[in-house]
Amino acid sequence: FVSGPTNLSTDNQGARALSYNPEHHSRTKHVARRHFFVRDMVESFELEVPFVRTDDNIADFFTKPLQGKKFHAMRRVIMNEQ
Repeated sequence: FVSGPTNLSTDNQGARALSYNPEHHSRTKHVARRHFFVRDMVESFELEVPFVRTDDNIADFFTKPLQGKKFHAMRRVIMNEQ
């Protein structure tokens, strides 16, 4: 059993801001309210959306081509190697 909100880390500051700000802005007014699931989860304290720097974003290992040095560093983190 996990107590407290789950972290949904992101390296996109705009997406993070949108998940915490309940106001509609001119650039998001076309998005229907039903699409704000993450914001609803944040408001109900089921999710937190912390910012993670792109250089520290482990998800990049699975989604982007990486240069050798960065690939090996992230692989060590994922494999829990020192």
